[in-house]
Amino acid sequence: MEFLQSRKQAIVTKALGATPGKPARIKASTTSGISRTYSRDALGDDPHAEAARRLAADLGWPGSYRGAWIAPDVQAFVEV
Repeated sequence: MEFLQSRKQAIVTKALGATPGKPARIKASTTSGISRTYSRDALGDDPHAEAARRLAADLGWPGSYRGAWIAPDVQAFVEV
C-alpha cells in the first residue's frame, strides 16, 4: 500500500445519489483503488475537484490537478 500511495496516479471522481440513509456524495478513487467518499454538500461549488484535491492531500500528493468529464457524473483528474 505504501508504494501505491507514493506514486502519483489519476484520481477519478463519481457522483453518488442520495439514498434513504445517506446524502448525495462524491467518491474519489485512485487508479490503484484507494478511495474516499465525501458528502456533496461539504464540497462547495466544484465538488468533483474538491473531492480530488482532498484525496490527493490525504495521500500526500501536493500539486495542481485538472479534471475532465469522462462520463456522465464522472471526472478524471491528473496533476499538471
